[in-house]
Amino acid sequence: MGKRFDRRVWILVWGELVSSIGYFAIWPFFSMYTTGRLGATPLVAGLMLTLNGAAGIAGQLLSGYLADTRGRRPVMLAGLGLQSLALVGLALARDLRYVSLLAMVHGLGSPLFLPAAHAVVADVTPGGQRMEAYGLLRVAVNAGCAIGALVGGTVAARSLLPAFWQI
Repeated sequence: MGKRFDRRVWILVWGELVSSIGYFAIWPFFSMYTTGRLGATPLVAGLMLTLNGAAGIAGQLLSGYLADTRGRRPVMLAGLGLQSLALVGLALARDLRYVSLLAMVHGLGSPLFLPAAHAVVADVTPGGQRMEAYGLLRVAVNAGCAIGALVGGTVAARSLLPAFWQI
């Protein structure tokens, strides 16, 4: 099966798996962390997640345009870079204003990767194989969800603080 797809498709699949593991290890515990460790009210924690989602909408709207005008690779790297910087910042931030800003940065960066990755798949995969290649990307997201939730839950069972250091 590995020979059926361009090497770039497999790199994207593995990259999406790693990214999804990190995402799903952290974000399910974000509200518990911000309320339990940082003293946010549930309303403020919910607003921070809303900011993350709103920034994600903006990132989603920008991603296709940027991938077409600036190139797929720079957009994917920018998305992964923003996510990584935000997660490192979240591990270090103790002020709710910074946590809110970093949640927005993560939300902006998160949706940049997948649309650009889909464009790469379309570029390098023959039409008859695209559905299966896109399916592999979805499997990577879902596997990352399952693995990330398990990793995050295991870490959080010991303490919520290390969950934000598992980057």
